[in-house]
Amino acid sequence: MKHFTHTSAAITLLALALGVTACSTDEPYDPECDSYDGVIFVVGVTANQPAPDLNPELACRLEATIAAGNPVGVVTFDGTPHLTLPVRDNTFDAKNPTVAQGMIDDAYNEVVLSIQAATPQGDGSDLAAAVNFAADAATTATTPVHSLVVIDSGVSDSGAGDMTADGVTIAAPKDFAEHLQNEGTFADETLAGFDIELWSMGFTAGDQASLPERQKDSIASLWRAAFVRAGADVETVPYPREGTPPETTFTAGVVEAVAEAHFEPAAGAVFTFGDASDLAFVGNSADFVAKKEAKRELESLAQWLAADPRRSATIIGRTSSAQLDIAAVLSKKRAMNVRDTLVDLGVSANQLTARGDGYTANPPDRDANNRLIPGAAALNRVVVISLEQR
Repeated sequence: MKHFTHTSAAITLLALALGVTACSTDEPYDPECDSYDGVIFVVGVTANQPAPDLNPELACRLEATIAAGNPVGVVTFDGTPHLTLPVRDNTFDAKNPTVAQGMIDDAYNEVVLSIQAATPQGDGSDLAAAVNFAADAATTATTPVHSLVVIDSGVSDSGAGDMTADGVTIAAPKDFAEHLQNEGTFADETLAGFDIELWSMGFTAGDQASLPERQKDSIASLWRAAFVRAGADVETVPYPREGTPPETTFTAGVVEAVAEAHFEPAAGAVFTFGDASDLAFVGNSADFVAKKEAKRELESLAQWLAADPRRSATIIGRTSSAQLDIAAVLSKKRAMNVRDTLVDLGVSANQLTARGDGYTANPPDRDANNRLIPGAAALNRVVVISLEQR
């Protein structure tokens, strides 16, 4: 997949998207950005994200695709996907370049307006269902299409990809992908042969609170893992998407913005650090995901402890049931890594107690079929630090 940049043509095309007709010339169309061999735009239209539109980069690629005669279609979705514009070829037989450019302009405007005019037709948001629906439309088109461009926040509230359940937005991508497969959302190789671009994951509006960057990145990683597991080649594009939501009476579920825990040390305080924090661990490992960030996070605690030998900290590691066979050992090693980092920062080892509680089922993270629940598993993968002063 190729990245692309802003161009003067792209700005002109954005004006087109707002209803301004492009100027035709007698010169052959010369695209300033790459075209798709064929593409379906998969656009979320819900109450909790900006109203649907194309940014300048995608507008430029759309016109280049149409000018190349390649097929384009549009799927919009809320809780249910809709084929807003069926996939069809763009063939322009006009001999006169001016007439041909006019035909390109008309086809372009039809696509843009089908996206801009889309409004929710029901409650909810189901990205997984929309991608399945678009993939089916792509493979059954007269000229099959292999590129899907998803423009959506990724905050689904329906189906197996429901993000509104506790902990899901910070779940392990591997767990999320496996969960969708277990639930029958994607079978092996369902998306084989597809290139999928995920644009603007995590960018919200309306009743959905703005999400921190770490949570936006996590949502993108979850969907990327799910589509890759189903066989697709996936690229994420964190393009800022802003604006007001579409005018609608339909609703969509919201997710809680995950506040990053930070130390404000005090006797009696208890801090819980999970996968969304700087004290996150590599899967099945006692290594920090980001060692420098973890050390920096612990500096204020180290200073508080080192200032008074009567102060102490108890560090407890816990894991999900995904590592049940090694849960006790792994959780202890993670607690010990936190302890050792504090010692490196100048804290006396006598002030620190580290232990591993393994999997405590708080909350239970297995369903009735003994399959892992991604959000609950994420909530179990934590380090709890309690502070005391004698």
